[in-house]
Amino acid sequence: MNIHPRLTAVALAACSLSACASVPESRSAPASGNAAFTIRTTPAGASVETSQGYRCTTPCDVPLGARAFVATVTLLGYKPVQLPVTAAQNPGPIDVKLLPQDPGAGAPNPIGGK
Repeated sequence: MNIHPRLTAVALAACSLSACASVPESRSAPASGNAAFTIRTTPAGASVETSQGYRCTTPCDVPLGARAFVATVTLLGYKPVQLPVTAAQNPGPIDVKLLPQDPGAGAPNPIGGK
């Protein structure tokens, strides 16, 4: 598997800094003849939504647009990942290892402490 080093570093940084998002699941394919790249996740079945409005479920092909965009990868129980994509350069397949959410992150303490 070939992972783009810059995207890997950005994905890991975004994974620890981004807020959780909910993305409705749908599957659509890029228009034929358009350049696209593949996003694969471990575990598979994560939702991908781009800032251009494209949605799919991993593993899936994401079309490259005419301008840069962000692809957000989410899966219930895992930290979301944001991947900046430059339209001028096809990043090739991107493999994203999703990290589990911290147990109880953001949940109130049931004992009454802070």
